[in-house]
Amino acid sequence: MKIRKTFIDIRDYAPAQIRWLHEKSPYSWKAVVFSAGLFLVAAFSLLLAAAVDLTYYECNPWHLSAIYLSPTKIPADVKSYPVAVRPLTPMLWTGEDIIHTLFRLGEKDPDDLSTRWELLIAADLKPEELQPLLLSGRLPEPGTNEVLAGDLASEKDFALEGKIFTVVGHLRPALSGFICSYLLPDLSNFADIFPEDNNAVFHGLLLPEKGLDSPDAPKGKLRRPLRKLHVSGEFIDDEEGPQIELPAMLGGIMRTLEEVAWWSFLSMILCAFSGSLFFIFLFRQMHLRQYRLFAPIHRAMNDYQKFFVFTHFFMYAAFFFAMHTTLHYPAIAFHLKRYIMDTFSQGGLEFIGSAYDAGNVFQAAWATFYNNYIDQTLFMTFGWSLLIPVGVMKTLGSFILVGGVMAPMWVGTPLVLIFHSLTMIVELEAYIIASFAVLLWPYILIRGIRNKAFGSAVKKGVAILFNAALLTAVILMAAAFYEALTLIKLFGG
Repeated sequence: MKIRKTFIDIRDYAPAQIRWLHEKSPYSWKAVVFSAGLFLVAAFSLLLAAAVDLTYYECNPWHLSAIYLSPTKIPADVKSYPVAVRPLTPMLWTGEDIIHTLFRLGEKDPDDLSTRWELLIAADLKPEELQPLLLSGRLPEPGTNEVLAGDLASEKDFALEGKIFTVVGHLRPALSGFICSYLLPDLSNFADIFPEDNNAVFHGLLLPEKGLDSPDAPKGKLRRPLRKLHVSGEFIDDEEGPQIELPAMLGGIMRTLEEVAWWSFLSMILCAFSGSLFFIFLFRQMHLRQYRLFAPIHRAMNDYQKFFVFTHFFMYAAFFFAMHTTLHYPAIAFHLKRYIMDTFSQGGLEFIGSAYDAGNVFQAAWATFYNNYIDQTLFMTFGWSLLIPVGVMKTLGSFILVGGVMAPMWVGTPLVLIFHSLTMIVELEAYIIASFAVLLWPYILIRGIRNKAFGSAVKKGVAILFNAALLTAVILMAAAFYEALTLIKLFGG
């Protein structure tokens, strides 16, 4: 009887195959291809959500309406109405107070009529023009202190100039320009609470049909100083204090259907899951095939695979917990959106917003890469974590903030996410890799001290950090170019 050969001669195998035999790991790209296919399923799910979202949007009256608060040339064939706008509490509309507003939403007394973050918008509108805009309730009676509440406006009464206003009806959620406002359809009878000499009052034009489509729509913000009480007993402009800031154009932010929002939320979870699987399997295969360029970080991902997977789970759990929370509390989501828009238009990230407004793909890609990699990753994550991994806390906070901002509750968001979900999983993967590396760094040092091999531990840890920094640079560079290309070429910046 022939005796079957039962031993393995390693001389018959290449190094990568020896590693496969030793680790008993499947040497195949099937898992990578499967996770990529799973991502395509998630993208198709977002496409279906976008189709429902856009159908809902186009079926609503005044879905292209806007309020211009800055002087703009209006074509003669475009219908417009004089309008007056004032914040109920001007202090809550200063640029430095948006985050403070988020806390006040949860802390203030619901019966307090004196501190409210909504806007009051007044225009002379006829009942036949208002009726299609009404979601529930009834229209205000002419000459009475009655208003219609926008989608995110409170149902509670409010006080202004000694008058108590009552909500008698609600406007449709997809009505552009009135999301956080009250509509007073009787400007002529209430002109006394919209005086021209009051810095908190803004006058402009309401365009119910083509406001968002106009190429001449005003941009930026209008700023006016708040008034303070002088020792003489008169109110004067406080030029050195905070300023009231209102967008030059109100409109464009509308809530989509609740079913579409949650559908998109689940699709984004599938995107994140498939993207995580893709990168975990991809890095595994690159490690088995012994690609030298990123060998130290790939080996670390393999040696500490459970911890690498846990880092994904923990970061994405924070991301989607924040998103889930803002879906339940849309007022918070609205203020977070205001905060991010202000940051890109006039805050610390204004250089990125300006690059996208210029329409230059390479300039926008470089600005995005500079912020995402040099500032946020290289300096704040790696740099801050050389002694203690405090940079991970910064990254965790970024995941929570971005998760809240990306809540898919706004009209048009599912369509953007079809392309931007790829940017999301690629960028977030880079931040996860950086967090994994800086958390591994002190563990390797402590283990080296215990084993009396501190020098070799430092050498190993530095190699992992340097290699992780290089890998995240490549990933974020690709993500920045893709983001700039899609946002500028497909969505006009």
